[in-house]
Amino acid sequence: MDLKEYLQSLSKENLISLLMDLSDSNAAVKKYLTEKQNSLQTQPVQNIMSSVTTDALCNQTNFINRQSSPQEKINLFKTLFSGRQDVFALRWFNAKSNKSGYSPVCGNKWLSGKCDLKKYSCTTCPYKLPVALSDNYFYNHLAGKDEFCRDVIGLYPLMEGNLCKFLAMDFDAHAPKAQMSITSSHANGAIATYSHAQKDPISWKEDILAIQKSFSDFGINSYLEISRSGNGGHLWIFFEETISSRLARNLGSAIIKAAMQKRHSISFESFDRFFPNQDEIPKGGYGNLIALPLQGKAVKEGHSVFV
Repeated sequence: MDLKEYLQSLSKENLISLLMDLSDSNAAVKKYLTEKQNSLQTQPVQNIMSSVTTDALCNQTNFINRQSSPQEKINLFKTLFSGRQDVFALRWFNAKSNKSGYSPVCGNKWLSGKCDLKKYSCTTCPYKLPVALSDNYFYNHLAGKDEFCRDVIGLYPLMEGNLCKFLAMDFDAHAPKAQMSITSSHANGAIATYSHAQKDPISWKEDILAIQKSFSDFGINSYLEISRSGNGGHLWIFFEETISSRLARNLGSAIIKAAMQKRHSISFESFDRFFPNQDEIPKGGYGNLIALPLQGKAVKEGHSVFV
């Protein structure tokens, strides 16, 4: 059994316990893992998870700059933000209702006798014909030339085999909960409304920086993106190889708990969800999507960028 298999065999509680026991010192983490690795007769590791590394990423990004060709930039973008390629979503906007959302790109969209949005959801439609994610869509996303941002890519991070290539953590700046009502559209198509009560607004910036510090304490690099709205942020962790969604999400949960142990004054209520948002692909669905960063129009407004 190698280190990756050992970590995958741990339950969420055992993984959290492991991180808590070692949270005082990153040097202690490396010492423990080196000893564990030697006992398993495998090669030494440098981080809490062998899959969480930036060596390959750094080697690749050193060759990409402002003078790089559009194709080179697209190739790097695809390498980092890797999810399902056989299906993806685009943002839609209704000028009359001023509403927006995301729906899977389908070859039978709006075709008479096949596309009946009143009768079927896109994921359950018997005539669904998913369109593969191509470089042209990446270019349109990064260029951001559509006035209503209908070129924003919604990526499904949960891949076949319940694997993922990154973990993203979503933080939102909510209004005071006493005045807030949230309508949430779930992966299965259900819509639910939640009401809460709280006196003060939730500060996402303090929360996300505390989580980023917790990742850093364990030798894991994370990257902070300002959301498209500017009222929240995403914290991204990139894996060198695909790992199980369950393991990635357990890692995120453990890091949050480690941060809460050190920062008792922070509520972390701005944390909304992980992407992937499920351990396994839901039956008849694709799982929750995430809007990819660096969308051209949002970037011009100082949003959807890494800081």
